[in-house]
Amino acid sequence: MVLVNNVSLDNDVVLAPRGYEVTQGFIERLRNFEGKIKSDKTKVIVNWDC
Repeated sequence: MVLVNNVSLDNDVVLAPRGYEVTQGFIERLRNFEGKIKSDKTKVIVNWDC
């Protein structure tokens, strides 16, 4: 998955820029920022390798 938008904290610190490739480790680390992320939802592009 690749981020379509930046993932930012409430104080505008960017955790991951748009275009960042999301990994399982990144998702686990995001849980440390629960309640501090600016938006509850973000868009991603999913790569389907056939």
